[in-house]
Amino acid sequence: MAQTALSTRSDKPFLPSDMPADRVLVRSVTAHAVAAARDNGALPGTVCQRFWPKDAATHALVLRSATAPATTMTAGWAAELAGRSVASFVGSLQTSAGARLIEAGTVYTMPGATITLPRASTTPTPQWILEGAPIAVAQAVIAGPQLGPPKKLALIESVTSELADATADDAETIIGTILRDGMARALDMSLFSATAATAAQPAGLLFGLSGQTATTGGGVSAALADLRLLVDATVTGGGSGNVMFFASPGRALTLLGYMPELAGRVYGSAAIAGGVLIAVDVNSFCSMFGSDPEIRASKEAVLHYEDALPLQISSGTTGSATVASPSRSLWQSDSIAFRAILRAAWALRVPGAVAYIGTGLSW
Repeated sequence: MAQTALSTRSDKPFLPSDMPADRVLVRSVTAHAVAAARDNGALPGTVCQRFWPKDAATHALVLRSATAPATTMTAGWAAELAGRSVASFVGSLQTSAGARLIEAGTVYTMPGATITLPRASTTPTPQWILEGAPIAVAQAVIAGPQLGPPKKLALIESVTSELADATADDAETIIGTILRDGMARALDMSLFSATAATAAQPAGLLFGLSGQTATTGGGVSAALADLRLLVDATVTGGGSGNVMFFASPGRALTLLGYMPELAGRVYGSAAIAGGVLIAVDVNSFCSMFGSDPEIRASKEAVLHYEDALPLQISSGTTGSATVASPSRSLWQSDSIAFRAILRAAWALRVPGAVAYIGTGLSW
């Protein structure tokens, strides 16, 4: 059932002041991977207690106990913790330009819900009023687009048992790096695409848009003209003018070289082609994260090592079966695979608040 979003932020503390929120998810994955690597009956909760005895936040996410108040199965402190830890983890993806946009935009943590984003359908006209005269009453209604429900953003990575069975700090660093790199790549490829929404994923920001025409002539003047063109396009589309720009890493570096004052507003992503420049109105971008990350680890599975179009390990009838290649047995190679499923969605309160140049940049 759709809900109308009225409030998005809470000042309620949910973590100890010395515990970064993004580390909760990384430590949870690490606990599962190390428990699987040790092959001695250890449980993820036992690893948590040994590695991080004072980290109640990670214990709550790993154990999901039925003991109040630390449970993600019912409404309360741990459910809120889980959603915020996922959002904070995504915001910590330093190699992801999409994470910078999510961090700057509005984040909702309403697991499983579909909400109506707030957007006035009409713009009231400011009026100066004489003393004692009636003040005009705007008759705008909330008529924004739908956000959610969150979709599955899934990742499987593998490491050797020797890497997983390390000290607490080393295991957290190794697995955290692998997890962040994989999620950053997947997030940017989805967010900055022109892919239509499906039952499995949100629409890319460029879906349904026509590219603007690049300025000719090259140099800083052409770059400045392209930026101005895109900002004006987002404002015409209903945006606020508070814009961030996204391009390939090389183009982003060029822009910052021309205009270093744009630091914090220009980001590069390997998921964006060299001739593309994207502008997004930050005040219009909204994202949502579910509060139920699913984390599993195994050392007995067989995996198809393919990150674009993975197949079933074997499909078809007997005698004519198709076997996925390359495949690898974790048990035979003494490796660990960990799987993390995060739930996320995004949408624009103002659909016209994104503009882009798709080809022909002259600088």
